[in-house]
Amino acid sequence: MPMDDHLRNYPDVRSAFDSWVNEYTNAMIGFALRYIKDVDQCMDIVQDSFLAAYNSIHTYDNSRNPKTWLFTILRNKCIDNIRKDKIRAKYANDIQEEFDTDGQWTSAGLNYSWDVEDINLLDDPNFIATFHECIQNLPRSMSSVISLRYIDNSDSEKICEELSITKSNYWQMVHRAKMRLRKCLNINWFDRGEQK
Repeated sequence: MPMDDHLRNYPDVRSAFDSWVNEYTNAMIGFALRYIKDVDQCMDIVQDSFLAAYNSIHTYDNSRNPKTWLFTILRNKCIDNIRKDKIRAKYANDIQEEFDTDGQWTSAGLNYSWDVEDINLLDDPNFIATFHECIQNLPRSMSSVISLRYIDNSDSEKICEELSITKSNYWQMVHRAKMRLRKCLNINWFDRGEQK
């Protein structure tokens, strides 16, 4: 097949994409439904796939069938979505017990009694090791925010710029990371009274 066979009949890339959208959308939604059971979510993923394909048209090998290329992008988007859903579900399960249906703290979420003798914890190398392990177990984005903020002492504006996140996203990540660190330290340090 000549290099430009799949794009030859189109005056520009946009008209090729219009044709591909019309020709492949339904098949792509059907394909996505094999991975994702929500039709609306599948439609969003198909749209994201077309957008990704359009933005990376320079990587398209004209000798290949566009359907193969588009479905490869779609498959990767579906897999990414499944991974993100698993992470979201895991995180939701991790903190769900700490809030009631109205979003208020439950007694389980507030039931951390740390002794006054624990004030000098930063002088204890075993505590520091446990603390760093808890930070390493955070999701990468939260770990980065916490490390930049509290270990490197970077200010919030610099962190937002460096990580390309909004201020509200930054504060949300800090809050959630602190809750997870608190839970991790409670489990791995404060509840291990005999090993302190």
